Amino acid sequence: MTPIATSTRTSRPVRGRLAVVLVGVVLVAVGCSTSPEKQARTKSSVPATSPSSRASGAGGTSGSSGAGSSGATGPGVTGPPAADVTPIATATGRQQASPIDKTLIPLRLDVLSLKRLSGSTVEVRFAITNEGDVPFSPSSLFSDTTRAEATYDVGGIALLDRPADKKYLSLFSTDGLCLCTGRLQSLEIKQGASVSMYADITAPPSSVSTVDLTLPGFPPVIGLTIR
Repeated sequence: MTPIATSTRTSRPVRGRLAVVLVGVVLVAVGCSTSPEKQARTKSSVPATSPSSRASGAGGTSGSSGAGSSGATGPGVTGPPAADVTPIATATGRQQASPIDKTLIPLRLDVLSLKRLSGSTVEVRFAITNEGDVPFSPSSLFSDTTRAEATYDVGGIALLDRPADKKYLSLFSTDGLCLCTGRLQSLEIKQGASVSMYADITAPPSSVSTVDLTLPGFPPVIGLTIR
């Protein structure tokens, strides 16, 4: 699928400080009778610590779990990634064990890469490790909370350009599918296990090379370089 022209518009500030940027991305499927339209949505991103361990890096495609995993179960969950990837930054946080179990689980977020795929898209790859004593079922806990319905994906991830007071959100198709790891309602991360995920996010201008990253349940990971 080949990305073509993009357009950008800026809306009012979010929470009084951060402006939200929407980017419409159109992808044309060669040889298909219809052309799905990929549009960017915007949404909202404590300093990262030096990673002390390695995390797996693998991605997936929209409509599947998109998760490379070890010790994870659920339909659509793939096997362990082929190779380990050294995290470029790490943060720790807590999330409840599941949407119905309020037990707080310690989690580790390893950011594996930020890569500009085109002028309008940045791909983020990261891993979530369950450092607790009970299984973790993310379900809708990483979803975009501004949407009316839970999407069971990592659509709640975002990039922040603090100097410009702008926030760049995960991309969604016109039919509401996040271009990111999904089907998290079927995923369970065992104690000590890691699952690698990805998300396509609205790209900041090419002049912006450093951003912060935010994901529900974790403090912002600060000062990440887009490659």
